[in-house]
Amino acid sequence: MGIVGILLILFGMVFALQGSGMIGGSAMSNNSFWTYTGSGLAIFGVIIASLGFYMGLKSRPSKTMTADEKAKTTAGVGLPPADSSTQDKDKPTTTTN
Repeated sequence: MGIVGILLILFGMVFALQGSGMIGGSAMSNNSFWTYTGSGLAIFGVIIASLGFYMGLKSRPSKTMTADEKAKTTAGVGLPPADSSTQDKDKPTTTTN
């Protein structure tokens, strides 16, 4: 919908510029009907594009994380927070005298 709105804006601007005589070389040149029609089309395009982009942003998932997700990612790459109970028990401990 956003892209269609942008196309409507562009077509409306061309129609309005041709109707006002700024772009010549067509049957639409210097015709006030096309000036008003093009302006209306451009305004309609702004409305359609705004709605399209707004609805597109609204349908995307939120980037906010829950407290559980934050706890997982703060420990590093999705691992649970390290504490003494999660240390590697198979690894021998070395002591130096």
